[in-house]
Amino acid sequence: MNEKKVFLRISKDVLWHRIHGKMILIKKESGDHYALNEVGEMTWNALVEKKEIQDSVDNIARKFSIHRDKIAMDTDRFLSNLVDEKIIEMTAKDDA
Repeated sequence: MNEKKVFLRISKDVLWHRIHGKMILIKKESGDHYALNEVGEMTWNALVEKKEIQDSVDNIARKFSIHRDKIAMDTDRFLSNLVDEKIIEMTAKDDA
């Protein structure tokens, strides 16, 4: 069976900056903003650098000595929240 690969890309409506040691995401149109913790920032950086999310999960699990399955579930929930908030988008091709 031939499965389509899904890519995640950052919405064009989102800016991000590191301010006072925190990664801040800002939706340009609404002005809504979100502060990421260290784990969220590691996942965000994987998106920015177009790295495999699974590599980010592995790095987080190693850094914090937490079971990989727990990190994978938390990462999936985090990414789903970003999609729901229209901070990131799912696409069928890597055109970010």
